[in-house]
Amino acid sequence: MPGESALEVVQRVENLIRSNPDHPESRLALAEVSLSAELWGQARNRLTGLTHESQPAEIRARAARLMAEVERSERGDSAAVSH
Repeated sequence: MPGESALEVVQRVENLIRSNPDHPESRLALAEVSLSAELWGQARNRLTGLTHESQPAEIRARAARLMAEVERSERGDSAAVSH
């Protein structure tokens, strides 16, 4: 929504995923908006386990990209991003 703060977007997504918060798409959506709101811990927590080989390749790839962005944004850690 125009004019919405990053935290308001996080709250809106939390409401949207409330019925199925553990679904990989829900977790990715919340991680992405949490990253935008600089809620590093919440983003990292939602991504935990999504890079495991039991997840579909597309989910793993998206989760890995978001986790790399968390590392880069939170810590400026380019070395962690490349691993």
